Amino acid sequence: MAADQKHAVSSSMPSLGIPPMTDDEINRRRPSLCPTLSEDRDWREVERNEQSIAGSIDIPRDRSFESFSAVQHTTHSEATSRRSSFDALKTDEAKRATASGSGGGWFGSKAKVDKGSAGKDATSAKRPDKRYGVSGNTSLSESSLRGSIGSLFSTKPGHRRSSSDRKREEDNYESHTQTQSSISESMDEISMSGDAFKIVRAVLDEPVQKPIQVNICWRSTFVNTKILPWIAVGECIVSILQDMKAEIAKGSSQGNDLLADPGAFLLGKVDRNSPGMRTWMNASTITSVYDIKQGDELLLKHISDIEKVTVVIPPNVQHVVFEYGFDALVSDAIRKLRKEPPNESKERFGLYCPRFGLWLDETKTLFSYNLSEETVIELRALAHEFLLRIQLPDFGQKIGIKALPSQSVSDIVAMIHCQLNNRKLQLTPNCQYGLFVASKGTWMEPALSVEQYDTIRTEDLHFRTQYQNVCIAELNNGDTKMPVDERATVQTILDLLNAKTPLASQETFALHLPTGERLKNTDFIWTILKEISTLDKLFYRPISQKAFLSAALYPSVAVEVDIDYSQSLDALVPYFCRKLGIRYLDFQGIKLEDGTTLNLKQSLLALGYKAGVTMTLEWQIAATPVPALDNQVSIWDEPTTPETLQMDSSDPTGSQITSATINKLVEKLTEDKGQGTTAYLDFVKTFLLTYQSFTTPVALLQKLNDRYAVPNHKQLPWPEFDKYRTTIQLRVCNVLLQWSKKYTWDFVHPEQGQRTCNHVLEFVDHVLAYEHASMAKQIRRNIFKLRDGNSATARSQMLSSWKSTVSSKSDPNATVFSYTPEDIAQQLTMIEEYHFSVIMPSEMLGQAWTKKDASRRAPGIIALTRRFNAVACWACWSVLEGKTPRLRAERLTKLIEIANQLLALNNFSTLMAIIAGINKAAISRLRLTFKELPGKSSKRLAELEKLMSAEGSYKGYRASIRSITPPCIPYIGTYLIDLTYMEDGNPDVIQSRINFSKRELISGVIREMVSFQQAPYTIKPIEELATILSNIPDASEDQEKKMWSESKKLE
Repeated sequence: MAADQKHAVSSSMPSLGIPPMTDDEINRRRPSLCPTLSEDRDWREVERNEQSIAGSIDIPRDRSFESFSAVQHTTHSEATSRRSSFDALKTDEAKRATASGSGGGWFGSKAKVDKGSAGKDATSAKRPDKRYGVSGNTSLSESSLRGSIGSLFSTKPGHRRSSSDRKREEDNYESHTQTQSSISESMDEISMSGDAFKIVRAVLDEPVQKPIQVNICWRSTFVNTKILPWIAVGECIVSILQDMKAEIAKGSSQGNDLLADPGAFLLGKVDRNSPGMRTWMNASTITSVYDIKQGDELLLKHISDIEKVTVVIPPNVQHVVFEYGFDALVSDAIRKLRKEPPNESKERFGLYCPRFGLWLDETKTLFSYNLSEETVIELRALAHEFLLRIQLPDFGQKIGIKALPSQSVSDIVAMIHCQLNNRKLQLTPNCQYGLFVASKGTWMEPALSVEQYDTIRTEDLHFRTQYQNVCIAELNNGDTKMPVDERATVQTILDLLNAKTPLASQETFALHLPTGERLKNTDFIWTILKEISTLDKLFYRPISQKAFLSAALYPSVAVEVDIDYSQSLDALVPYFCRKLGIRYLDFQGIKLEDGTTLNLKQSLLALGYKAGVTMTLEWQIAATPVPALDNQVSIWDEPTTPETLQMDSSDPTGSQITSATINKLVEKLTEDKGQGTTAYLDFVKTFLLTYQSFTTPVALLQKLNDRYAVPNHKQLPWPEFDKYRTTIQLRVCNVLLQWSKKYTWDFVHPEQGQRTCNHVLEFVDHVLAYEHASMAKQIRRNIFKLRDGNSATARSQMLSSWKSTVSSKSDPNATVFSYTPEDIAQQLTMIEEYHFSVIMPSEMLGQAWTKKDASRRAPGIIALTRRFNAVACWACWSVLEGKTPRLRAERLTKLIEIANQLLALNNFSTLMAIIAGINKAAISRLRLTFKELPGKSSKRLAELEKLMSAEGSYKGYRASIRSITPPCIPYIGTYLIDLTYMEDGNPDVIQSRINFSKRELISGVIREMVSFQQAPYTIKPIEELATILSNIPDASEDQEKKMWSESKKLE
């Protein structure tokens, strides 16, 4: 068909007779119902520009329900070319819209609208939506929705394109070229307005595989080189041999003549998952399959190479160095060591490696094991081999171990560890495991042989924790690690430590938690270890004793404190200052009642002072810094003025902040009044959800530390100040407790989480523990629970295991669709839930998903975006697999049933992806297929499309999600639309103050998303189905082209 041939749009079902179409009609494409890059434009002029823009991604977008776009970044020159190209197209589009009087197309709301026909739409376009907090004089510029894609305008739900639509689309698609990508990527620089969906532009760099630096060893020669993960192993070997040849030429190493034959070399690596084993790589396999890491040491072997291993041969226990070639089997080695001819063995023997705790498999080669001449293996008779049954209480599993009567218990333990490693089972850290004989209530001794236990052949042994290692920080003696059994108490440890501590005869020593809390002597150590981290230690020191503090500020007051007399005074000074309300900056020194000035480098114990000493703090007010509006000024030094704080004048309570400095916001966060009120609780939620848009976790912690050290600036009487100080400090503790319990994302962040945890723990141990030990203990417990892992980690491992499992099915979709729609929908929901649940609130701030470093700042949103695209393409391919219209209609019917089940599960995200796939150009043009679709299915599809329609800013979907009962996976696109309007319609800062009203708007959106994250599904995985659905390929330009090509072949 000629590129400029025109067709008319039929208002009824598609027919083969198509009348011609006018110029105005050809410019009016069917409006979209759901998110996509709208293609309301004529592609016939694009072909001439096909070669002008290289390197861009070409993803055709032509359907009413389309997927998120993830496109590669381009060079500056390419981006400039695209912007200029897009500006020309935009001007042309505006002209055509003006000529036709249409407000549709890509820039419908930007084009001039006929006053007589605009009506309500023209009015609503001028009035920003109040829910986005856009002021009446604020307009969204063309760059204001940077990062949004596409504008879609709804028509009648369920409306299918006519024959002329489809035919014209085919013509347009065939002339569609890389300029499409230019337009797609230029969406980062423009805005789309109207009621259309402003979906996120997840502009990402595709994962770029980089060369991997590795160490290669061959014989006695080592080279450090780079290998390319995207090429075959055989090609890597050729490259490595070139480097090896150059290295050998430098020295006197032999073997240069062998390097000419790459086919005689093999490349291997030590198997990290199976200790003692090697993995030899297939020369034709892509290198990246073998999961090679930066800095790995690889093994290069020639088929003629000879290796050595040391073998212990009974009965004289002589050590023999055994040489073997690349193809030598373990069974061959046993015969040679026994000096027996083939097939004439009268007694069974095996090779055992004590180092790895494993028996060498007779069917494998010795080269399969990571052996060397330093490795000792043992030749053992197998005549009396029997099976040990081992219970694993930590994992609820049971395994069998083949053992010999002469083997030691330590051998059996090593073999169990080997099996656990092979099964990817991790034991509890800081524990020593042993074998327990339940019938006798005894532990097996590692040095004894198993034959000395007569009941082990008839009963199960229990492999469980025998000792836990506890780290004790001793006074002046460093740290000591002690293994303790389940019966050990605090008194047990004290008896051992007191016996070797000279001071124990003069002072009463005790064990203390890191927070300073003294442990009871009757407490069981194992119970205590459950409450602290595996990295924690217990402190062995004299018990705290009373002392008295005074200062000129309170001349008649002596404040009683309990302190560790063995601790240096300079470590106690910050606590003394906080207790008396003296700024640390103002502190001068410490004197006794007799006027003696104490040496702050020493402890009271070292200075010879006993309990009850009275100390006077010397201090002098330092010069107060000039207040300034920055983060360096203390909260206590910044005045409350209109320049630092603005309140909402319309709020009857007078407590609503509209804008403020960071100091004033933290002051409000920890104020001594209003605790427990709805307004205060809402403020705390908003602050902790959005603070990363104006500060960092570490900076916030510094401000809380500053707030915690309450100075007595107003020189209040001691009782009044003590009450005020305690209240503020408890507010700080409560904020930290809420932060670590309900707003945990900062502590599990892949980049900053560990650092944030460490800073909080340092603050807790060195500040909070002195005054509020019980609160400090709760906060520590929360932090360690997050740092040591949670259910999300388990789900991540489960998903990774599915994704790493390559399906052996020749037709995976046939397997998928053999399950019921309910099963498929549930497994899709389970996988989607993981992607949704890992999105952190910080990803929703500052339109992070649109930035160049989006993959770092918003990894969860990006992952969900890719999953959305992948499911949409999978749905499309699933239909195209049918060779006849009836088969395609059957598959389409199944997809509609799956979509219906997804709706029942409240999984709106995958529901939208399925509808996007069905509405791709490659599917919606299939007239014969839709003709075979049952009327009931067609009607249901129309209902689902109406529900998820972008019409009225997703009016139907928004109404539906408000009425559902969690669990639910929302369509995240609507949140990102709302956030885009809120971000662009409101400034971040108002006259150097943080715009907190804007954060309240954003917080409302994030809170709704978080509420759905906190209501999990309880879906049981179906391994086969979950594995296939987890490995759905990512969407790509190539896929889109192939789908269109396949569609053209079919109909």
